[in-house]
Amino acid sequence: MWSWQCEASEADEPVTLAVAVPLALASAGLFAVGTAVQQQAAVAHPDTDQGHVRLILSLARRPAWLLSNLALIAGVVLHGVALSKGTLVVVQPLLVTGLLFTMPLSARLHRRRVTPAQWLWATVTVVGLALLLLLSRGSVGHSRPDLDAGRSGIVVAAVTLAVVGVTALAAALWRGPRAKAALYGVASGTAAGLAAAALKATTGLLGDPHLGAFRSSYPYLAVALGTVAFILSQAAYRSGPLPASVPALTLADPVASIAVGIGLFAEQFRVGPTTKLLEVLVLAGTFTAVVALARAEDTPPVALKV
Repeated sequence: MWSWQCEASEADEPVTLAVAVPLALASAGLFAVGTAVQQQAAVAHPDTDQGHVRLILSLARRPAWLLSNLALIAGVVLHGVALSKGTLVVVQPLLVTGLLFTMPLSARLHRRRVTPAQWLWATVTVVGLALLLLLSRGSVGHSRPDLDAGRSGIVVAAVTLAVVGVTALAAALWRGPRAKAALYGVASGTAAGLAAAALKATTGLLGDPHLGAFRSSYPYLAVALGTVAFILSQAAYRSGPLPASVPALTLADPVASIAVGIGLFAEQFRVGPTTKLLEVLVLAGTFTAVVALARAEDTPPVALKV
């Protein structure tokens, strides 16, 4: 049924990483530009009682907010190309670097200095991602969902989708602003991770001469899930402090993508158990640094002198 699925060969792997990694980093940079502007616009919006859709329609009247979406669209395009060249387990964690771009951009927009603690955790994050890339050089997987592998991948995707619904519902019912923002962030990041999986499946079908990509459900799933992630992200930015929403959103995306990548795309690392354990530890350390970096934004800002 899915006999045209293929894995990247070891000979092609260095070339694939050389293309996928820069594209993923560029995508993260564009996402950071769009996110920084949208965060500022959502937080500064005067009406706190608007629904999610009405909030977006209201923000759409602001030219800066509209232009920020062009950066997000360009980021999605580069992200899709990166996913066509690399695996989810490699590409998605690189989007965490968006925090490193957002940090100076946000500081500039709010006219404050980047603190030493922020630079420290930013450095730890970069080192962690670099180690993760070195350890993940043996990653392989299918370019399209491996439906012949059994029901486990479909179960993983279904559970991940359920997480989106449960956390979004919990956020809507929760009263505390910090927890509400974090829950919306988890829902948005998880939806974005699923959208990335659908986008990867779409890019895997682009070579079909019979326009197989557009005859399948994958591109429409990518658009639908991406739209849901976008709406939930605006709700997260608006519901509470950014140090509560940004880490949750940033970390839920790669976690969901890695789970779906392993379960549905049969992605794996051709390494021994010791290296796999080291990968898990490095990933956990990197995520801890990301949380600390985002929380450092909650410290009293140091104003820029003009």
